[in-house]
Amino acid sequence: MVSENNYSFCYMRYSTQFSPLLPALKKALGDVPLVLELNSISAQHGALNRLLLTPFESKAVRTADLTICISDPLLKDVTSLLGSEATRNCFVLPNGVNPDRFPATFERLGDKSLPSSLCYCGILKPGYGLENLLEAHAELEETYTGLSLHIIGEGPHRTLL
Repeated sequence: MVSENNYSFCYMRYSTQFSPLLPALKKALGDVPLVLELNSISAQHGALNRLLLTPFESKAVRTADLTICISDPLLKDVTSLLGSEATRNCFVLPNGVNPDRFPATFERLGDKSLPSSLCYCGILKPGYGLENLLEAHAELEETYTGLSLHIIGEGPHRTLL
């Protein structure tokens, strides 16, 4: 597919299972730059993962021409776990939701009688702003009736919920 098309780059979301294959993908891409999006790495989750997966993850991140981390805390974790050489071509592009994509939901918040839901799905760890979400939800509950908050995920903050 790469040889048949004139791609400017290949954008891939990182997957631990695919990390050993990233060097082969980069070779197949030839001169086409590989951009890797990191939402999390397995080495963040426990000593056994760090021991077993860090070499693969380090090589995977170093293979990419450009690596995008979705938050400053993630870039800090990646640098600390994989080393500064692995993160030489990393930068942060914050992961977020554009509220313009959900105008009906936000319009309904104006009607205090209609129930609405907020949801967070992701890693439950320090530095991800969960305390801000809980604080904002508490403030919104004072004004809007029927507002619910759903939190889905795993991590060290799970016990706080």
